[in-house]
Amino acid sequence: MVDAPVESLPTELRILILQRCLDLSTLRSIVHASPVYHQTYLSIRHDLLLAMLDRNYDGLVDISDAITAIRSRGLYACFPSNKEKILALLDCRRRSEEICRLRLPSAPDAPQQPKDVDEILALLKLHEIAMYFLNDYSHHPVRPKWIDPTKWEEEILPLKLSKIEKIRFLRALYRHQILANIFGPRDNPVNESPRWGELNTWLDEKIFAHEEAWGVFLGTLDPWEIGELGCVWEYLRDKYRAPYNEIAQDMQQYPTKSGSVTIPDPPRGNLALDGDDLHADDESIEALAAIGPVFCFKFLHQATYRGRRDMVLANYHRTVYCLPNMHVMASEALPLLYPADRFNFGYDYQGFRDLVATLPPWQQPNIAFQWYFVGIIEEEDGCAVFETYYDLKTPHIERWAYAIWDEKRLIEWNAPQNYDDAIDAS
Repeated sequence: MVDAPVESLPTELRILILQRCLDLSTLRSIVHASPVYHQTYLSIRHDLLLAMLDRNYDGLVDISDAITAIRSRGLYACFPSNKEKILALLDCRRRSEEICRLRLPSAPDAPQQPKDVDEILALLKLHEIAMYFLNDYSHHPVRPKWIDPTKWEEEILPLKLSKIEKIRFLRALYRHQILANIFGPRDNPVNESPRWGELNTWLDEKIFAHEEAWGVFLGTLDPWEIGELGCVWEYLRDKYRAPYNEIAQDMQQYPTKSGSVTIPDPPRGNLALDGDDLHADDESIEALAAIGPVFCFKFLHQATYRGRRDMVLANYHRTVYCLPNMHVMASEALPLLYPADRFNFGYDYQGFRDLVATLPPWQQPNIAFQWYFVGIIEEEDGCAVFETYYDLKTPHIERWAYAIWDEKRLIEWNAPQNYDDAIDAS
């Protein structure tokens, strides 16, 4: 309980105390402990929470991505009635600055400012999850194979991420949540009956064509930002691997009996057919990662093995349409779509480099992307800018997050400086 002398402080000082709270948890502990502070909070909560959000973002987060991640919840692409809403939301995201600058009629819907207190609270909670993963990433990134394991553990970890590396990681994490909300598998609750007809099979239902799904979101991103997405995808998939394999190994002891489920006390939402379904199934790990960072956070924070097991059983999928197989070839990806269309330079590599040099560092491709995909080889081979990037699949180098790291770190790690060597070393 807040002491009475603190409660008797003038309103201005109570406001100052609330403004000094760094996070929602601290704010709640004060507000819930005192009716006086609760009333003070209610009188200023919109501005107070908005200021807290701005401090927490600290210049690391594009608010248009964060707001789109909140507003895309429940907009599953498997429902035809959602298609126009999805198109409108993603169009507002990519054109948000233009819409606000020109004061177009759609300006109120542009994701530049939260609509209300509830949306601010949702953004703060989502950012807490994002910061959990950012902190974890500094301690548990995937080790590049060419670095000695002992040196990695004893001399390199934990990493002190630069501001630009943090921006790249968080940008990809928020965008992965957008992609998951719309095109990923649905989060099937453990204690609800399986929703067999609502697994977000938008491609099978022909609600979005492959190229259309690419174009409305991924096609509007700068190519190296798609590389960032792939790196974070690989990181999230890696977070599932050990606990998933533990569950899969345990499930093998329960054989099938006449086609019926033999798993003891399965969750009501169980989608697995029998105990052997999970074994050595990388596609199921991909499906879990495709549900998004928020689901992964809930999974990792289950207090018990049973909790994790039931989440896996209730969300067992195969061959879902997720990031790795949303890939398109250069003939479909080029030319780039707005706002990435500023990089449509055709075969003019020098024009591309000149434009990149004028951009702030967080908008530029990192040096590894330039080594592998904007090098002299492409110019000599007569390839358009980015043609090689889209015509290659890059999961091997995404495993060690080639698109996230700064030049200084890559040089210190002695990272390969051409694509073939990078593939061989991965």
